[in-house]
Amino acid sequence: MAASILLPATEIPVSLFRKILFIPFAIRTRGRADALVSGEDLVGALSAVLDQQAGTKAWCQVSDPVRHLPEDAQATGTGLAEAYQEFVYFEPYVHRFLYGDPTTPQAGAPVRLYRRQDIRALDFAIPDWKVPPETWPRYRLRVERLNLYLFDTGNAILAVELAFDADLARQANAAQVTPAYREQITLKEALDIVESLRRTYPPFFDNRDGVLQARYPASLTWVTDTNAPTAFDPCLGHDAIGYIDHALNRRCPPMHPTWRALLKPAGGSGLPLEGYDTDGKVVLAQTGDDRAPFLLTVAVPDPTAISRPDWIRLCFADTPGDSNDYSYAEDFLDSFERDHCYDRFWQPGSYWKNTRYLVCGFGLTAVGQWDGQLDGFNYFRDVAAGHLRRHYFQLLLIAHFQKVALLTLSDRLSQSLRRNESFAEDARAIQKDILRLTNRYWFEDISAQLQGQELFTLIRKHLRTREVYDQLAREVSETNAILNNDEQLRVALGTERLNKVAYPGLILAVITGFFGMNFFEASALKPQTVPWLLIVLALAVIIFLGIHTWFGGLQKWLERLPAKRVWWGAIAVLVFGLFLLPLVG
Repeated sequence: MAASILLPATEIPVSLFRKILFIPFAIRTRGRADALVSGEDLVGALSAVLDQQAGTKAWCQVSDPVRHLPEDAQATGTGLAEAYQEFVYFEPYVHRFLYGDPTTPQAGAPVRLYRRQDIRALDFAIPDWKVPPETWPRYRLRVERLNLYLFDTGNAILAVELAFDADLARQANAAQVTPAYREQITLKEALDIVESLRRTYPPFFDNRDGVLQARYPASLTWVTDTNAPTAFDPCLGHDAIGYIDHALNRRCPPMHPTWRALLKPAGGSGLPLEGYDTDGKVVLAQTGDDRAPFLLTVAVPDPTAISRPDWIRLCFADTPGDSNDYSYAEDFLDSFERDHCYDRFWQPGSYWKNTRYLVCGFGLTAVGQWDGQLDGFNYFRDVAAGHLRRHYFQLLLIAHFQKVALLTLSDRLSQSLRRNESFAEDARAIQKDILRLTNRYWFEDISAQLQGQELFTLIRKHLRTREVYDQLAREVSETNAILNNDEQLRVALGTERLNKVAYPGLILAVITGFFGMNFFEASALKPQTVPWLLIVLALAVIIFLGIHTWFGGLQKWLERLPAKRVWWGAIAVLVFGLFLLPLVG
């Protein structure tokens, strides 16, 4: 394969387009459910919500995480060969995390997997406000995976896999009165889809003739019946006022109605969302910003025809533009190949080394050659494309899990400071989750394969996972220092209280020391009233102070009482008692 001349993105057809979104969430308590502090409690409460769905369950638990792809559900024997290859790719400690232990109940697994299988496709259009909506390019992508991962650190990731299918587009056009779906896409259109179809809500609005328009795909719709015609609504999800009111009045990010419908179907039960649901103990709260991390697979007839500016757009999910013009300053991009390209199997002109990986903080993109072969073999088509759906999906899932888990635990630790009365207990429960993450789920190496090691390291570098981990470690260290100081202070105050309670006992000690231990039997005291009153008074004072020191309102007063005053008070009572002794006698 000889190196080709560079072509504009509009002239490069795309043979394979597959995009997997990783939408991260934190599981948070709501209302009076503050007792749910540990990650296991939070996941257990959310799992209970999913397990108790009324009617037909939209989200069903997957009993065996090894079969995380829908096509694995009923497969047997050699049909599970790809699942086998994925399994042995990782280290044993990664097996325990991703796939669990068959002998351990699902409730105790580090990851719980739920799946939806009733959605077949996703319809949308890319808005172009310069032309009428009916002329906007429309697309139908096949939904290949809808998985929800619940982690016992108190967070979740929704994985959505979408793929362009020309046959599906032709089927959709056959069901329409006027064909509207693209049956072939170019690299320019692929860039459009990548940039627009990764947001759970619009980040800002365009002011067009005094009307705020959301920067978002139009008529975004989940399709359950691919043979039925679908309505086109260019205004769906473009209500700027609704997004603004939600964010400013409820103090949490909004979510596009189509994504809400995925998590919680209309007329049914599903996942409670922060800012939208007021029932239940826990909610899913969006983390990060509007952009979901992604894994993108693109195949073209000849990748060497892609210009450097378009390589950069593919890496950073930028909008398409002039293939000869950069999206950023050229000096800023001097180190692009060194910092963002993984070229172990990239050599222009080779059928074997025809795959390039692009890495940034929010995405992993693989671009390869689909056409052509050498001795019946094409590396990208026959190896890399399948591995991306399995091996590298799991690799990216772990990388983003670690990042969102660190952020979630840091947030929970800071929120525990707001509950002064239970801070110590809450902080210790959260620290157990942090310890679990550090000792069981913090992987520096996840595979013995060099490419897996190197890609995982590069992804974590761009995610700044190590820096976030170090920050959380400092927070834990400072929290431990506070808890240790509080414990030492509590012990010291307890000792001081005990001493203060003992001071009035000096009175009784003086009385028993003067009269002897058998003064209750002394016949001389029996007819006397005053000594008995003194004894009863002293005992009453001791019991009263003891009870209120440990359980009552005098505790704080005694903590503030200077020790010298206590001593002077005890001496005064002693002198007063000695003064009364001659009168008693």
